[in-house]
Amino acid sequence: MQLFDEVYGAYYTAVARILEESLRAPLTRARMKEICDKEAFAESFLTILPALETGEWQLIKDGVPLLHHPPVLPPTRLQLCWLKAICADKRFRLFCDAPPLAEDPSLPPLWTEEDYFAFDKYADGDNYGDEQYINNFRALLRAIGEKKQTFIEYRMRDGSYHWLRCSPYALEYSEKDDKFRACVSGIRKIRYLNLARMRKVTVTEREAAPPREQPAREQLVFSLTDRRNALERALTHFAHFEKEVERTGDGEYSVRLYYDEEDETEVLIRVLSFGPMIRVLAPEKFLNQLKERLNRQKSCGIR
Repeated sequence: MQLFDEVYGAYYTAVARILEESLRAPLTRARMKEICDKEAFAESFLTILPALETGEWQLIKDGVPLLHHPPVLPPTRLQLCWLKAICADKRFRLFCDAPPLAEDPSLPPLWTEEDYFAFDKYADGDNYGDEQYINNFRALLRAIGEKKQTFIEYRMRDGSYHWLRCSPYALEYSEKDDKFRACVSGIRKIRYLNLARMRKVTVTEREAAPPREQPAREQLVFSLTDRRNALERALTHFAHFEKEVERTGDGEYSVRLYYDEEDETEVLIRVLSFGPMIRVLAPEKFLNQLKERLNRQKSCGIR
């Protein structure tokens, strides 16, 4: 992140470490070089040590610091504005409570949600402000971290609620759907549970069952033409899928994407959203499904 790197980069960190250590005992030139090598780049000592030794940077003399207290690197106002924008994200409270700076009226966020318009994202995302949703999310995080089983009161497809005993081992987020789901083991024929359909999550003291073996993944191969920012959009759309991207020409790329069979419909819809920018090469099964959907759209007069 340039906001942080440019202000407090490797030089700042290396010099701060030299000053902190020199407050305890005088440092030799060899020791200062060791710190530079560890905290900065291999050639950084060529700049840092002469600047300290000649007094160009009036911070240390004969290995003894001219400061009386350890150096601190307080965040700049710009950095605080960036942090406030992060804290304002609707998903932030899923992980922790907002720090005091989030309530500081004198500190404007660097950006807000109103600064962005997502035209290719569903509008019925999860309700991240709901207290029960937050509690359930944090309970799942705890269960995953501590490898514990959970009881989940879950809304089934028919609208009824059932208690499910399972072992969550991961959480997945879909940028396009704006929803979270838990990857679980211990339930026959069920691998994913949507967070929004959980009414209550209770973490038990029982050790979690080992994650179930992942089924054989499907492999999709397509060529991509980078027009209208297609490459960046594709990398965002398929961010949570394993993939290999290779440049094949000027503005042309070959993409190999790996996905679970359960996600095939979602992948198909996303590929269709790119229109002529993506040309599917394999597998034949996926290509046939693509043609079938396009033929259905054509029969309905959709272009």
